[in-house]
Amino acid sequence: MNQEASSGIPVTWPVLIAECRMTMPDRIEGLDELVQAVVTAKTSVLRLREFVSAAQVLPLVAVVSGPSTANAVLQSLNPYLESVIELAHSKGNRPVAWLGLLHYVDVCQCCGVNVTVGDRVVEVSWLQRIVEARPNLTREELVGAAMACLGLGQPELVPQLIGGGKLPTRFVPGEKFEFNVEGFIRYVAVAIRDKAEPEAVDPAWRSFLAAFPRKLATKTLTWTDLLWAARAMMEQIEGRPVGGTAQALHDLVT
Repeated sequence: MNQEASSGIPVTWPVLIAECRMTMPDRIEGLDELVQAVVTAKTSVLRLREFVSAAQVLPLVAVVSGPSTANAVLQSLNPYLESVIELAHSKGNRPVAWLGLLHYVDVCQCCGVNVTVGDRVVEVSWLQRIVEARPNLTREELVGAAMACLGLGQPELVPQLIGGGKLPTRFVPGEKFEFNVEGFIRYVAVAIRDKAEPEAVDPAWRSFLAAFPRKLATKTLTWTDLLWAARAMMEQIEGRPVGGTAQALHDLVT
């Protein structure tokens, strides 16, 4: 198979990694500017916006360059995280803000960085707020929230976000979903619910991983989705510590 389709869409990880490494200095510079914006912000409202932006970029940095590169940014931002979360609480149900904060905390945990809100009960309450706001979310946001449900071990919330009716009553080992994102999410939800063996879920995970570069290029998956999916597989199904997720994913794709 050619490494790149005639449309210019990368179809393999080597092509995607090479492209990302070429633009990484600009991304790091942008994150440095974001940190300065947080430090100098006069209100938590401005800081909240920057945290949501950081949550979109940091998974890419952690996967492509390794968690140590992302950690420097996380350590600079984390002193302001508590005040940002307090603001989100005071503003009530703001689904995009809650989802962004959920993604941000996930990056921290997957990179092994301690956060003061790393309490699973708190994070699940955020998910429940997001589920309640489902009609106001885009498809991309719904997929991101459903991936978070997998990573946090809350499979029962998945159908409320991406539809498809009740989850199947039993898990079928060895299935693959290629480019069917919703099918993959529902399948992993059943695997988590039924405590499936890792080898039974691995074909679905591997096919999802192989399809990711093309899905990213067509804007039907994001780097945050990838990190949540890896967490679901590695922590929820394989039983690995969450703090090693980003490094393990980095090792897998580079």
